[in-house]
Amino acid sequence: VWAGQVASVVGDRLYGVALIWITLTLTGSPSAVAVVSIANTAPFLLASTVSGWLADRGDGLRLARGVDIARAGVVAAVPALYLSGHLNLLTLTAVAALLSGLEAFFLPALQASLPRLVEPTGLTPMVSLLDSTDRLGRILGPGLIGLLAALPEAHLFTIDSFSFLISAACLTVVLRHVPPRNDAEGPQPASGPMLELLAGWQRTLQTPVLRDALILRGVCNLAWPAFTLAVPFLVAHRYHHGIGGYGLTLGMFGAGNLLGTALAARINDRWLTRTCCLAWIGTGIGFAALAAPWTYWAFLVAAFATGICTPLANVTINAHIAATVPQRLLARVYTTQRITVVAASLAGLPLAATLTTRYGPASALYAAALLIAAAGNVALLSARTRT
Repeated sequence: VWAGQVASVVGDRLYGVALIWITLTLTGSPSAVAVVSIANTAPFLLASTVSGWLADRGDGLRLARGVDIARAGVVAAVPALYLSGHLNLLTLTAVAALLSGLEAFFLPALQASLPRLVEPTGLTPMVSLLDSTDRLGRILGPGLIGLLAALPEAHLFTIDSFSFLISAACLTVVLRHVPPRNDAEGPQPASGPMLELLAGWQRTLQTPVLRDALILRGVCNLAWPAFTLAVPFLVAHRYHHGIGGYGLTLGMFGAGNLLGTALAARINDRWLTRTCCLAWIGTGIGFAALAAPWTYWAFLVAAFATGICTPLANVTINAHIAATVPQRLLARVYTTQRITVVAASLAGLPLAATLTTRYGPASALYAAALLIAAAGNVALLSARTRT
């Protein structure tokens, strides 16, 4: 499972860099990048309302393998369209939308299968290993861009397609060595995905810490698309670097993520919520540093520092949820958090595109920095009031 995830995560990061950069190269338009980013987000949000429910009621490993095979086929369409001369904004948007919808089914399917793969005492280390693998992929994937610069950019999608096939092959091997799904506990209650989501929302809104964290995450992720749109434009037009420079920037951000994850694991439980607020304030400062007219190397340092803050903002509140929410409601509460993050990012994309087009990428980052820092300070004040 881990070997397959290494290949898949690295491929995903190559795909993420290539998708934004090719859109920028084809159109030169922040609005076009926003359209592709929306297509890469909205289907995930819609599919997330049923993906966890489906994974809980079927064979998660077989579902994950099927999703990997389907994703390999979808991504392989990009180099085929490139070679035939039909790669354009419409086809990129369609590929992004299909892949986004499929992605929503993979992680819940894999997570639902972990009890079949390891003993109960090994669940936490396994989850940590998979999370660290994702963070590592944020370094390795973009970092490989420089080594692959000689390839046409569309062939980064070819590599991503092969990574999905490797993951599917690894899951096939796993399926031959694990016992079948155990349904001895009896059939799942016929509650339906919407009722389960409602239970998660009720628990979240009735718990002050979870409610405040949800609002904070929503506001900050509303501002996050400024990073998604502004960074490639700054790399291309302020610093005059190509896709290798963009990949290096995201690689530095990923390296910061890895360090931030290690630091988050050392935070005392009493400080989880305050650390979350302080980390979002730090993220706002990081956005402002990215917008400032530094040299390119200082820009990379700012990306690294911002990357440290984001796991501290997210891992801490996830740890608080894991420690305080009953097991039977855990997946539902996590789903409410995930839907809020994705919905806020989706809503923020048109605003970020407008700011980037009218006032420039640096101004969009400054505006996002102000909103994130303000939200973090308000949440920190609320946390101090409760204690």
